[in-house]
Amino acid sequence: MPILKFNRRFNAIYLAALLSVLKWDLYYAGQCPRDQSRSVRKVLEHHMEEFLQGDADALPRSCPFHIHRDMYHDHESHKIEESYGKWYCNYCGKSFYAESFLDNHFSRRHPQHVYTGPDSVCLADYCDIFRCDVISGRVDPTFWDTALCIEDDMVELATDCQEVFKRCFTEKLNSGPVFEAINKTMSMVCSSLTCSRYWFTGKVEENQWLMLLKTFCTVFLIGSLIIYYFLAYHHFFSESLFLDNPVPQRHGSLFEAEYYPKPYKRKRLRHPPPI
Repeated sequence: MPILKFNRRFNAIYLAALLSVLKWDLYYAGQCPRDQSRSVRKVLEHHMEEFLQGDADALPRSCPFHIHRDMYHDHESHKIEESYGKWYCNYCGKSFYAESFLDNHFSRRHPQHVYTGPDSVCLADYCDIFRCDVISGRVDPTFWDTALCIEDDMVELATDCQEVFKRCFTEKLNSGPVFEAINKTMSMVCSSLTCSRYWFTGKVEENQWLMLLKTFCTVFLIGSLIIYYFLAYHHFFSESLFLDNPVPQRHGSLFEAEYYPKPYKRKRLRHPPPI
């Protein structure tokens, strides 16, 4: 009987712990998507990496983009990418072949490292102004997406974008490199919230150069193959293009007499005179 009670108690504790972990995982997976948060984080790191990764106090705590307010900042700092497509967990050392698998591992095994303080920020909440779906390529614009765009809605969205970035400015932070970096990031992000630029990802020029390079390589390869087979055909099947002893182009009676052999003249047999 004591053993049976112990087993029941152990099963109850194990089930409660499992449900708590699953609840934690499902809560943060549904409330703060990691992939969308990563899209916002990449944009911020592209423009303000020096201040986000360097001095943690460069940005005021009131700024929603402060690294210590990011829910997944500790998880992201414990990611190690050894090679393309191979990731390591710096908490326990396990390896994964995709970043998404590592994210799931963080949610299941290390949920205690998610920052849940009163000022915690889910960067995915700002996907509307950072255009996460457009930048990540998850959504391709259609004709109706651009045709039915309402400019007034975009103006309102751009205003909200500016209000978010203004939280990063304080009375002390009104000049200097940090101020310029925030102002530049705000200009780059908020200026894209128009009907004419909302779907622009900045990859058009790159794709055009890539297409031009592919076209050039294709034409060069086809031309090289044509020349190769042309020369090979004439080398093996033609006697007029490559001659071992080409006929000289000089003219003159003396030269021709030296080069061309004299025609063979049949000599007449002299019959002896009759006796």
